[in-house]
Amino acid sequence: TVIETVRSGSSSTGSDSMVGSVMGTPAYMAPEQAQGEVDMLDERADVFSLGAILCELLTGRPPYEAVEGKSILAQAAQAKLGPARARIESCGADPALVALCLECLTPAREARPANADEVAKAVHAYITSTEERAQKAELATAEARIKAEEERRRRRLTVALAVTVVGALALVVVGFWWVNRERAQQAEERARRAEQTRVAVEAAHGESIEFAQAGKPEEALASAKRALSLAETGDADAALLERARGFVTKAELDLGAAEREREVARQDETLRSRLIDLRLAQMATLDNPGREAALDADFTRAFHDYGVDLEGADLVPALSRIRERRIAEEVALALDDWGRLRRRVHGARSEKAENLFYLAMDLDPEPVRKRMREAIAAKDLDVMLELAAPANLPKLAPGSIFVLSAALWDYEEYRPDVYRLYEQALPLYPDDYVLQSAGGFCFQKGGRTRSALACAAAALSLRPSDITARLKLSDMQFYQGQVVASATTARACIALDPSNAMGHYNLGLAQIMLGEYTDALASLTRSLELEDDPFRRVDLRTAQYYASVLSREELATWLAKETTPLNVATYLFALVDHPDPTKRDPELVLRTLEERAPSFADSRWPHLVKAIARVRLKDWPGALAAIEDRLKLPQAMFMTPTAFDFLRALIYSRLGRDGEALECYRRGMAQWDEQTVDAAAAWEHSDGMRWRREAEAAMAK
Repeated sequence: TVIETVRSGSSSTGSDSMVGSVMGTPAYMAPEQAQGEVDMLDERADVFSLGAILCELLTGRPPYEAVEGKSILAQAAQAKLGPARARIESCGADPALVALCLECLTPAREARPANADEVAKAVHAYITSTEERAQKAELATAEARIKAEEERRRRRLTVALAVTVVGALALVVVGFWWVNRERAQQAEERARRAEQTRVAVEAAHGESIEFAQAGKPEEALASAKRALSLAETGDADAALLERARGFVTKAELDLGAAEREREVARQDETLRSRLIDLRLAQMATLDNPGREAALDADFTRAFHDYGVDLEGADLVPALSRIRERRIAEEVALALDDWGRLRRRVHGARSEKAENLFYLAMDLDPEPVRKRMREAIAAKDLDVMLELAAPANLPKLAPGSIFVLSAALWDYEEYRPDVYRLYEQALPLYPDDYVLQSAGGFCFQKGGRTRSALACAAAALSLRPSDITARLKLSDMQFYQGQVVASATTARACIALDPSNAMGHYNLGLAQIMLGEYTDALASLTRSLELEDDPFRRVDLRTAQYYASVLSREELATWLAKETTPLNVATYLFALVDHPDPTKRDPELVLRTLEERAPSFADSRWPHLVKAIARVRLKDWPGALAAIEDRLKLPQAMFMTPTAFDFLRALIYSRLGRDGEALECYRRGMAQWDEQTVDAAAAWEHSDGMRWRREAEAAMAK
């Protein structure tokens, strides 16, 4: 009979040696060898291959065979031994050989015999036991023949004595056979239970290995613990118990390492998020230097909470940790942001600012960004403008574009270049939240409210659950004159976070515009309860005045104490725009504007307030003189854009300039129709409706 294997047949699939990083014959490879883990290869890999050869001797086939959709090498790497085990266990060979073969084919490297010498000893023991059994059988046959001869001789002496001897002998033999049979059955049962335990433990070990390879350390530990429990409660030998305990120990170490990695990854994400928030917060300091020192401290705290000290004497540990986490570029850009603040807070040549510059250059050596940093540090406007040019803008990442725009923003004459930069950058990076938010801020400051509103809407679409993005959209809608939409967005913020003070504040401002004074007073009161802010108290007193909680004399007292121009404007506007004529005081407003004129020299709002005061005094030429050739509304939102058009229509009509009045009225109505199309009732008591009715009454005459 010729025994033919897969290797010796015409098809050699899976049995040919392979050339490459994994050397050997895949059908006979240990899992670690098939995975290419060269550092783990030792004599146990040879033991696995010996087991594979024994498998082929017992079953006529190697452990792994070609399966559709699964290469033999992949099966070997994943230790897919289920089919091979089934063949070996059912091959009918001596149990000792079956057990040895399965032990050699154990997926867990530590669970196999230590080396080929142990396998040889096991084979030698098996052959020796076979020879001993054969010799015993021959001796038994010889003894039986001698006894038979003796029996025949003795039978001739006496039948009775022979019968007695035979009976006694038969009794002894039967007893001896019975005892041996019981012992054999017990041994066989113990061996069967031990094998079942071993198979179950090895299966659990295999599951643990698969879970570990799949990046599921919790499941790997659970499988390892189940294997140990099976070993402890079953008929496992000392070696199997020790291997099971080793598996649990390793799985616990792997889980600990995975948990540490997850924690560090969480810290990375927290730092990344805080740096984005700080970048957005930096926008608020572009026109408010008073907040720069506080933001500088926030940057220091963010890195300290991350666990690195960027101001310490030894920066090597901090830099090493940042590089290991692969966030070097993001951190370098954050250092650019921080460096800008430090130059303003501590001086352009301060050691603290220069340290951040060198750290950023060390962490991020990319040539274009290095050139940008050098230009910003040296205030080289030619290079900065060159980098911001349309041809070079695509070479900069979103973070670098923001850093460059913030540096250029400090030069007011170059702000048109900043607007152009964002106009070109936003289509390049439409999904960058920071760029959209920063663009919205710059466009708003430049009076380009439509572009600012588009940026705010885009930013919110990128972060639908972000309260800050939603509040910014509410702001942009408000300054665009979409007051009802602003109130709706503010209510959505409050629904997401009832304790958000800015949500209540934005809602209160929109309600004042819509003439909902009682509701506005409640919203602004709640905002100050949640977060006290001196600037918001001015709006609260204004709401109290509109709701008739505060008298005109009391408001005038607050006006006399106020020194901040924008707060003065808020009080003055309320004194000329109150719906109740008895609450107005245009004379006081004009007197205050004249007395404090030097304080308001750089503001646009005095012209609007003066015009309304003149309207209240029916001084139509004076009203026209206040607003003529001043078509832009103030950046501060005192009245909706459509109300401004109706105000101009009223003045022109009272002066008999009907054509210009009609033009302004039509322009106002176009905006009115656009803004009120979905919520006309909400605008019924708004400032726009009040000024529209006054204009229509004048034009009707």
